[in-house]
Amino acid sequence: MTSFTSIPFEDIKSFLFTNNQIIPSNELQAYIAAWNLLKQDISLNIPSSIIDFFIASTLNKTNIPTYKTSEILISSDDNLTKLATNLTLSYVDKSRIIRILGYIHRLDNDLSIFDAIPDDVLSIVLSNLDCDSMLSICNISDTFTKFCQRKLTPILRENLKTTKNFNINSYSKEELVHLCKFRVFNNKIAAASNGSLVLTYDGQVYRFGAETFGSEGINNGMPSLVSDLTHIIQVSANLYNKLALSASGEVYDVLDDLTVIRKKSPFNNIIQICAGYKDSLALTTDGNIYSIGQETITKISNQGSFNIILIAHKREHTLALTNDGQVYAFGNNQYEQLGLGDKIARHILTLINGIDNIIDIAAGGAHSLVLTKAGNVYGFGNNSYGQLGLGAIMRSTSVPILITNLVDIISISCGLRYSLTLNKYGQVYGFGENNQVQLGLVGESFIPQLIPTLNNIIQISAGDENSLALTTDGRVYSFGYNYNGDLGFGHQNIVIVPMILPDLNLL
Repeated sequence: MTSFTSIPFEDIKSFLFTNNQIIPSNELQAYIAAWNLLKQDISLNIPSSIIDFFIASTLNKTNIPTYKTSEILISSDDNLTKLATNLTLSYVDKSRIIRILGYIHRLDNDLSIFDAIPDDVLSIVLSNLDCDSMLSICNISDTFTKFCQRKLTPILRENLKTTKNFNINSYSKEELVHLCKFRVFNNKIAAASNGSLVLTYDGQVYRFGAETFGSEGINNGMPSLVSDLTHIIQVSANLYNKLALSASGEVYDVLDDLTVIRKKSPFNNIIQICAGYKDSLALTTDGNIYSIGQETITKISNQGSFNIILIAHKREHTLALTNDGQVYAFGNNQYEQLGLGDKIARHILTLINGIDNIIDIAAGGAHSLVLTKAGNVYGFGNNSYGQLGLGAIMRSTSVPILITNLVDIISISCGLRYSLTLNKYGQVYGFGENNQVQLGLVGESFIPQLIPTLNNIIQISAGDENSLALTTDGRVYSFGYNYNGDLGFGHQNIVIVPMILPDLNLL
């Protein structure tokens, strides 16, 4: 087993920085500071390289053979599944596999064979990876680091063109890297006040809370499998609507007794669903938005040549994001939640001026957030509870305003009167109403506050008054309103600190 100092120094510095620690100028002292911090019984944001070190320290190395780095790089994920399991990883991550094998001295680091390989072959190697793995591989050897410095931008741009729908021709290398961290259309958690939905990585759906609590045949509010649903790729939930989208583009409504009905739909090319308070919305591959009511389906024309790739909807207003980073809005505007400079409702998609380069949008009860490709967040609408994170003095704003103390954000989510944001370090910030502890903090907050107990998060979902957060290893945190057992723990006791749902792993 290798020593603690084999962990990359940059990761040690990042670990200390993200946990508000002073970084010693001496490298060895920095490692000592990190080690002492890890020994303390406190919640920390720990990078995967440090987690992998401790994984390696617990492994039985007897049955783990030596692998060549090149062998791992060119292998398919299917061929590495058994190895990942032996290393206690819940999914295949080539960079983590290489790192753990290195820690336990089971890695034949033959990367020198790549030194004589031309750039076009190295391009093929990187092009066959997802963008997250691509960024990790760039750091595993001098050869790949130098190659990535020369060639990463066009390869990453081409990868993102096929996996995201954004028009990214003008994106810089730094902006492409940031976009790589942004995950769109893969909603696996959906918080709602009378029943949340979670989606496993193999397409199964679980529901818990409220209407399932104490019902005959239901597991007393604990997560229960919706057995009729398979091959699901996305879930969305609101107070009165629970939706699931299948791989074939069909929309299903999850009823209170865990049965499902197929929405009567004349189309099957849906790429996104938004469960609303009353009506729900669906976005199709041709950029059209449909309103799905209990009885009718109405097409909402995009009334222009712009290409809509993402929608956000919760109560009575809707945001629509185009592939060139512009945002349109329509619906109720009583609280200035459309960001159009007035309180006039709109019945057609109307461009929000003053913001561009947007990659994510979120709509709350009467407020909105948008996320730029640089990782900055703008808010507009009602701020009576601090849900815009702009402080207690500003009660509302009719135009987008930058939330100055949020940086490196990769995901946003709006609750009824509160908001959650996720940064690239896997940390979550909450702000707004907190009467049901839906922020995972004590007391309301008019500015973003770090939720210290949430680490290694890759997805967040803010409901009306309860929240969910998904970790890198497939676990789900639940916190907030729990009067009817909404949190999925099988009881009705308030949960002040976010807790992991037992016996539920989405991987």
